Amino acid sequence: MFRKAFRFFRPGASLLLSAVLIVPAVQQKGCDKGAAGKAGTPSAPAATGEFDSAAEERAVRKQVEELRVAFESKQVSGVMRAIVPTELSAYASFEDQVSDLMQATAELRLNFRSANIQLHRAEGPDKLARAQVVVDAEMVYSLKANRTQEKRRTGQLQMDLIQGELGWRFAKIEPRSFFTP
Repeated sequence: MFRKAFRFFRPGASLLLSAVLIVPAVQQKGCDKGAAGKAGTPSAPAATGEFDSAAEERAVRKQVEELRVAFESKQVSGVMRAIVPTELSAYASFEDQVSDLMQATAELRLNFRSANIQLHRAEGPDKLARAQVVVDAEMVYSLKANRTQEKRRTGQLQMDLIQGELGWRFAKIEPRSFFTP
């Protein structure tokens, strides 16, 4: 039936017909994207330089959660990837401390409850946006030497983050003694 309906087209004409039908549809989709971008989609704040504090707070919370998951998964590289090496003082010793914690524990669970989040906009083209997060932290773990005895540690952690090309990353985590096995 399809051949009967379009039997008056020559084989080369199907390419022309495709172009006539598809190009306007693609152009319309491009126009829709442009209008949507101006109407306030996620790309609009970046284009205009606006600071969407609600979206940035969600991004900071997500980064804190990803750090927690990296600790629970016992992924030293995942924890250290979330940190800016040039910003964190004594980066190498903190990496050793995290590695020792991962190697010494048989099981590790962390609970973070955000107590306070403060966002600071970038003040100029050479400055980065910053965030300070205070979390109530609880770590429950068992050492490989004595798997049956569960240990519990609670405390309040202060974490400073900066927003760079790779998104929000940690520049400070205090007190670091919280992560000592």
